[in-house]
Amino acid sequence: MKKLCFNSLISVFFSLPFFVINNLTARADYIHQTLAEYSGTIMEFRIQNNQIKVILEIDEEDKQVFSDLLAENNKNIRETNFVQTVNQQPLIGKIATIETRKRIPRGNIDSLPSQDLMGRPINIPEVSPYVTYVEIIYPLKNQPSQLILSPPLGDNEKYPDIDIGFITFHEQIPVTNYWYLSQPEILNLNWSDPWYSRFDNRNLTRPHPSSLLSYVYVEPYEVRHEILIRIRDLADFIDLDITKIKSFNAEDLASIEKQAINYFSQQPQMTIDGQLVNAIANKVNFLEVDRRGVFQVVQNLQELELNSAIIGIELIYPVADFANNVSVSWDMFNEKITTIPTITTDPAGPFPYSLTPDDRVLKWQNSLTKYVIPQVEYLPVSSQFNLPLGLFICVGLSIASLIIIIKNNQTTKLKNKSYYAIPVFLLFIGISTHPLSQIQLGKPQFILAQVSETEAQVIFNHLLKNIYRAFDFREESDIYDKLAISLEGDLLTEVYLQTRKSMEIENQGGAVATVQNIEVTEVQKAKSRSQKNAPRFADLGEIAFRTKWIASGTLEHWGHSHNRQNQYDAILTISPVNDVWKITDIELLEETRIK
Repeated sequence: MKKLCFNSLISVFFSLPFFVINNLTARADYIHQTLAEYSGTIMEFRIQNNQIKVILEIDEEDKQVFSDLLAENNKNIRETNFVQTVNQQPLIGKIATIETRKRIPRGNIDSLPSQDLMGRPINIPEVSPYVTYVEIIYPLKNQPSQLILSPPLGDNEKYPDIDIGFITFHEQIPVTNYWYLSQPEILNLNWSDPWYSRFDNRNLTRPHPSSLLSYVYVEPYEVRHEILIRIRDLADFIDLDITKIKSFNAEDLASIEKQAINYFSQQPQMTIDGQLVNAIANKVNFLEVDRRGVFQVVQNLQELELNSAIIGIELIYPVADFANNVSVSWDMFNEKITTIPTITTDPAGPFPYSLTPDDRVLKWQNSLTKYVIPQVEYLPVSSQFNLPLGLFICVGLSIASLIIIIKNNQTTKLKNKSYYAIPVFLLFIGISTHPLSQIQLGKPQFILAQVSETEAQVIFNHLLKNIYRAFDFREESDIYDKLAISLEGDLLTEVYLQTRKSMEIENQGGAVATVQNIEVTEVQKAKSRSQKNAPRFADLGEIAFRTKWIASGTLEHWGHSHNRQNQYDAILTISPVNDVWKITDIELLEETRIK
């Protein structure tokens, strides 16, 4: 149990819309190798058992390039060079649809960085809001082993006059993500298993062409291992006859999930700090890869498709604090699984590596010389009121003796200056015994009166970090104990109970982020709800501040990383409980997504 989130008022700390993404609709980590999906003209090639469907969305400014196709006097049966056989004979297709439509947005402009890896600005081309939509059907009499997919080319042209973004599907599996179709490309078709259909051009591939992927996360108090494997390839290692499966039902999926957990609890073997460790199966999801290369949790499992269905297993290996070395030994290579792409992520960042039959052990060594595990620690009430009683008494006696001496000197003729040594001596005693003669007044009224807004900012920064750090632990008892360091009363119980409730949501496919940084930006004195009503800690005293802070987190799940940042505005009430600061009430005023 770890890094939880909440859906109620308590979510002011943890749940936050960006900390749980139940559908894994992640975009932030998707690296656009091109901007092809933003092209004015888009071509989709959809290859099926008995036909090929070519879908064109032609930008208004590009219609001239397709003038022959769009000519009104042409017949519906067209010979085009869009799809050819390996001997460069074009297939004959029939136009099923040709009409003006509103453009379908394919990319998320908001997710794009402002600059590319070279520091150059990324400019999205301007496109028309409406396109000419064309759908061409090419019947297949047989199943060719190769096809040539081509852009529109004029006589003696090697490259098209326009940018054309394209994507190709074999059955329902994307063979590529979006690329530019700038020349004829040879596609090798695997009809028995479309997952392994490939272009000759190695640049034309989807982000996850392998059917087995491994992601290892080395974190405080645990090592987490995520394994993704296509169900059809998992069948080679478990008791699953895919020849009898046409579609998955609930019984099939339950059996596959159970067998996958049993298998991956033993394979691969994980060694941490020289010790072979046992796995805790934390989560199982069924996923598919979308056309952007992002793993999506399948919500309607009845629509799970055999060739593209992926099962994701999350395994947890608890450690005392932080691992020094980790090794993962794989034994799942065969004629289809020839490489296993891996990414090992620690606080310094991700480290990709590809395993092969000759190099099948993934190794990680802790080289974080300056890394310190975040701690959850009490914040002592250090602003107790110190009363220098001895100094006060001596100063008082010194002043009194000085007054008596002066009066005596005024009423008598005797002018003995040696008497003035008495108040000086008393003052000397008071100063010299000052460190030993103080008394501490720990009364709340003395303590709270001294808390300035600057000091409150330090207090809240410490307590908020404590609360977020509590969810680095896995055991419920550990989480409760760590929360108790910074929360008190009903608030502690509410947060803990909501923690357990949130696990039900997480186990249904939610991805949970780790909060990495808390920055308290503004603190002002205010009145809390308990002060307006009946104080909940009247015997201890309370003080409230309107507090704004920014929580920054990173979600790392199924191989993707997403940065999230939210700002919060709340009235936080603190109290000195048993000589330590604790938050006793939270009143959320506003929550804003920054990025």
